[in-house]
Amino acid sequence: MKNRKSNIMNNSGSTMIIVIVCVGFISIISSLLLITTVNNIQMKAINQRSKSNFYSAEIALSEIRAGVEEVTAKAMEVAYNKVMEKYLDDSVDKESLFSETFTEEIAKTLGNGIILNYYDISKLAAYIKNPEAMLITDTDLDENQLIIDGTNAGRPKYITIKNVHISYVDAKDYKTTLSTDIKISVPGMDIQAATRGTNVYADYGLIADKSITLLTANNVNIQGNTYAGAEGIRLENASFLNMSQGSNIITRGNIEVLDRSKLQIQDNPNIWAKNLITAGTSPDTEAKTTIDIEGNCFIENDLLLNARKSQVTVKGEYYGYGNELNPNNSSAVIINGLKSTLDLSGLSRLLIAGRAYLDPKTSGNQYNATEQGEIQTGESLAVKGNQYAYLVPTECLWRDTSYTGIDPKQVSNPVSFELYEKRRNNTDGLPAGTPMVSLTSEIRNYANGYTEIFYNNGTRQEVFFFLTFDSPGKANEYLKYYYESQRSLTESNMEARIKSFANSLTLNTASSMILSPGHLLSYTDVDGVGLEESTTAPDGTSLNSMTANFKSRYKVLSEELSEISRGGALDTNSVYRSLVNDSLITAGMNKVYNVDGYKGYVVDGNYNTIPGTKGIIIATGDVTVNGDYTGLILAGGKVILTNESSVTASGSIVNHILNKNTELNSYLRNVTVSSVGGTGGSISGDRIIVSDLIGYERWKMNED
Repeated sequence: MKNRKSNIMNNSGSTMIIVIVCVGFISIISSLLLITTVNNIQMKAINQRSKSNFYSAEIALSEIRAGVEEVTAKAMEVAYNKVMEKYLDDSVDKESLFSETFTEEIAKTLGNGIILNYYDISKLAAYIKNPEAMLITDTDLDENQLIIDGTNAGRPKYITIKNVHISYVDAKDYKTTLSTDIKISVPGMDIQAATRGTNVYADYGLIADKSITLLTANNVNIQGNTYAGAEGIRLENASFLNMSQGSNIITRGNIEVLDRSKLQIQDNPNIWAKNLITAGTSPDTEAKTTIDIEGNCFIENDLLLNARKSQVTVKGEYYGYGNELNPNNSSAVIINGLKSTLDLSGLSRLLIAGRAYLDPKTSGNQYNATEQGEIQTGESLAVKGNQYAYLVPTECLWRDTSYTGIDPKQVSNPVSFELYEKRRNNTDGLPAGTPMVSLTSEIRNYANGYTEIFYNNGTRQEVFFFLTFDSPGKANEYLKYYYESQRSLTESNMEARIKSFANSLTLNTASSMILSPGHLLSYTDVDGVGLEESTTAPDGTSLNSMTANFKSRYKVLSEELSEISRGGALDTNSVYRSLVNDSLITAGMNKVYNVDGYKGYVVDGNYNTIPGTKGIIIATGDVTVNGDYTGLILAGGKVILTNESSVTASGSIVNHILNKNTELNSYLRNVTVSSVGGTGGSISGDRIIVSDLIGYERWKMNED
């Protein structure tokens, strides 16, 4: 009985069952976690491919749209000429004739020339440059319809290209589709105004072949399109410039806001420039240097906040499209100025196609400057304080034999040039051959070596040791490793250094479409340092077709002031000489023309405006604007805007003068409008922007 009782009370078998159940439960949990992790990685990869493919498909759609713009511009010309043939015939309804001719010409051009209710898909497909993108509109299902407005008998208001279906398949067979109708509106033009013609420069207030400059000029306004040459747009010494009511702000150089100045751009223009920069000469100023933009920025290289207390806000879209693997052509956004604020939270799209490089030559370095190298980082949006992330850790450097303390100590990074020389010459007491740098195995997972940077810090000569990476991807991996390791610290050196430069650095990560090969840093007092991971291939090659498109558009715009090339500028180095027949302007010329209350000036040399003038100024030299001016200024040199001055573009005034005075007109070359970029708005009789006539309807993505 005792033995039996003992066996009954023994619970060793129950313990085994519990162990088995627990192990099974843990296995199930582990499997669920693994599945969740894998799904998360897959979803992130799909999201990245989706973003990249979406832009590639959208570029193809933009290329079709550009082709349609050219067809539309030609149709306008044909319709206009037909109206002119009947201009003196009062029995003809000229607006109806224009509308019918305009829509029929588009239908004939996009179709086979005979049947007006179907378009030839091969003609639209020919506009697409990327072979990986295809037009897949199904003609067997009669999807390729052209619909001319039938609700307004004899005076159609639009023509619609139905069912434009685009498919893009990347190298990994990931497919993205876009589908839309393209609606072309008939311009509501004043036929009488149209008889006077519209020139490509008519809607520009300022065309300066060198620069547009403000020096201590407050309350300055420009309304209308603006062009500046290679010396850019430059605000100095607490100037203030407001730019509004334009479609294009173009410069071959930089837009620079210096020394407590403020630039404000409104009404969603397209802004094309080499770099967008704040800078300052006063290291102790508490006054802000400000850029406030509401528009679409197309920046060939960098957005640089170099001024102390820079305050930059950009709303709309931002495209930094330089994606070459060298610092001069690799777009980045960089904060170098102390106590700066950068607000990109109002962007719907953000492209930063390059990455930041640490370049000692730009930091006051004068010691062995020709031997300095550029250090590749893992950041597309960077803060100067974070450059220390790429220093070789001190524990990887050699022992400091000059240190007299009890415990051995490594040299610092940077190290004095004196200690560096002793180690290089083996005169510091260490065994011969002791290396300067011995990277740990953990660091070697990312870095393939180091480089030495020589720097003058006042009278002290220093040597920095920076990590190097054999690929952009490794630089990205290292930054993420460094960021994660700093997050685990109670006091983060990374955060302390970044917050000294960035008061606030905010992004729209929730609803903005972000493309970048490097990581993006952010910072707020509440959330601390954030890291938005790269969304494209680290080398940026997946962005090649997109960036090539932007480069091509910038070249045409900066030479011809038009999105659609007219066959090339007369002088690719000078918009002024391409527009002005300067061979007719003789030495010392100073002609004045009076046209129905407007003024026309043709001047050899510099010119100062008279407040209240309305007209056209053509000057071979600089033009200084005093007070209010309405019309067009064409300067072979600079345009200098003085305190309280304003320039208002007026296409109606410019066209009126040129068509009334043939002698003044002869100084300008016949450069007619083809297609000028715009962001939307109404069409007026004296300002017809072809791109404004074209819109999308029933736009869909990935709906087969």
